[in-house]
Amino acid sequence: MKQLPSQSVDHSLFIHQLVIGGIGLLGLWQVYVVRGLSWSALFRLGDPVAVVGWGILVAAVVIALMFLLARVFPEQVRLEQLPSLRTDQIIVLIVIGVLSEEIVFRALIQRFLLLATSSPAGAVVGAAAISALFPALYRRPYRERPVLLGSVFLINAILGWAYWYTGILWTSAWAHFLMHVVLLLLRQQPVLGKEAGRCLTASLARWLSRNRVPAMTDLEKTIVINPWSLYRGPALFCGIGLLSVWQLYVRHGVSWTTLFGIGHSSKVLAVGVLGAVLMFSISLILVKWFPTPSKRERLLLQLRLSLIVLLMALSSFAEEIIFRVVIQRFLIESSSSIVLGIGISSFIFTIFHEQHMEHLIVSAWRFAGGVFLGWAYWYTGSVWTSVLCHFLVNVATLVTAKYFDRA
Repeated sequence: MKQLPSQSVDHSLFIHQLVIGGIGLLGLWQVYVVRGLSWSALFRLGDPVAVVGWGILVAAVVIALMFLLARVFPEQVRLEQLPSLRTDQIIVLIVIGVLSEEIVFRALIQRFLLLATSSPAGAVVGAAAISALFPALYRRPYRERPVLLGSVFLINAILGWAYWYTGILWTSAWAHFLMHVVLLLLRQQPVLGKEAGRCLTASLARWLSRNRVPAMTDLEKTIVINPWSLYRGPALFCGIGLLSVWQLYVRHGVSWTTLFGIGHSSKVLAVGVLGAVLMFSISLILVKWFPTPSKRERLLLQLRLSLIVLLMALSSFAEEIIFRVVIQRFLIESSSSIVLGIGISSFIFTIFHEQHMEHLIVSAWRFAGGVFLGWAYWYTGSVWTSVLCHFLVNVATLVTAKYFDRA
């Protein structure tokens, strides 16, 4: 029998990253250590909880940004092909590459620019610009795709901000590592996930046969095979929001009950329900002008009512945590401007729902809806007002389209 040749490992990938890391360490020694700054000061760990927390948040923001750019500019922003290595070898390569790049671009260049200019923004932007030009020098796709090059700049600017804000290199390194690992996992189909899906499918099928549940639609069968396909987005968004709330507020003395207290229940109920009626009425008018639903909305209409209600509850809660409790509250407290806080958070809310941005009027309405939800949260002091309003509008819209507007 002819023996198949063993897969060779491209050691040049590892050597390339090790050379970059070596240059970075040599630069740190020449610029800082020789002048009296210790290695422990450059690589101090600090508060591990803060490092882990901020790293996860920054990685989540970067991953969300990459997927948003990939959806808006699919031809400009494409993920690079994975090297012909085993998964464990790719992980090792990621670790070496992350440490090398963070040493060079953050610990060496950004720190030097900060000392030279005394401008945190200038140092972050300068280091991000250099890190974006670096791949453009030897990789043709970065020179031919300006959006791809711009995304590298934005990602490095976010990582640079994390390094400056925490003063710890391991924060940006941890975020950088998580970003690559999550993208690696999303581009693979692990066996464990398939086996878990098969087991869950078999168990649920037996339960359905015993309880005589009506036959499922094709979409629901797909969801049963891979349950996270329906809930993983809102659940991940909710987790990021709660982690952000803990990192920004709870760790600094603001209690969970203060952030998520119901407050005056009658006021919350009145503003939430009346606001939902108003927003839903305007939405019905806009649907007559722009009746084309998004692909996601067409798929949701195939679900049974209980799944629609559960998904809308989760997604409404997750979005209100992010856009109102995290972003709006942070902007209002940092700028002391209610208008600025509500306006910017509503703009980000509109950009997030980019599938509705093909029509300017629909985008303007989405922004106005974000402003109202932000105002409702500020006026009542309870996030449950905007959650209730958001939930009722979404459910009413989908139920109307499912049962009363077959066209």
